[in-house]
Amino acid sequence: MYPDRFVLLENPVFEPRPHLKEGIFLYKHKSYRKVLEKELELKPHYSMIEYTGGIRGDRAADMVWIFYCSLIT
Repeated sequence: MYPDRFVLLENPVFEPRPHLKEGIFLYKHKSYRKVLEKELELKPHYSMIEYTGGIRGDRAADMVWIFYCSLIT
């Protein structure tokens, strides 16, 4: 739905692990930093940032992607 973007999802569900099945969409942006800033602003109880795929060839060689789930109280 949102190619080449980072998306912020609340209450992600994994089934079968580690594949993401669903989550509540909160925000999207091309910049990981912008999505992280929005996560800190919204302070969802349980969330994750996921990259939707589609790395452009000119950026693929220079990038290392790290994904995490966070629990913000």
